[in-house]
Amino acid sequence: MVENKHINTSKFMNVKNLNIGYKINEVRKIKHISSEEMAQKLNCHRSNLYKIFQKENIDLELLIHISEILEYDFFAYISEVMNKTERFSTQSQTFSA
Repeated sequence: MVENKHINTSKFMNVKNLNIGYKINEVRKIKHISSEEMAQKLNCHRSNLYKIFQKENIDLELLIHISEILEYDFFAYISEVMNKTERFSTQSQTFSA
C-alpha cells in the first residue's frame, strides 16, 4: 500500500521561477567556453544553443550533458536554490508567528 505523505510544494516555487538557461549561459561565460565551442560539443547549431539560454526549464538528459560539458553540477545548484527557499519560508513563518 502506498502511503500518502504531504509534500511541501512551497520549496518548489522558487525553482519554477528559476531560469536554468540563464544559469547555463552564466556558467559557460565563467568557464570561458565560447558559444561556438559549446554548440559543437552539444552537436547543435549556435542558434539552438541561444534558445537553450532562454529556457526556464530543460530536459534532464540535456541538462546532464550540459553539466558534463561545463563540468558544473546544475542539480546541486537547483537543490541549493530549493533549500534556500525552504529556509526562507521557515524563517518567514517564524517571524510572522
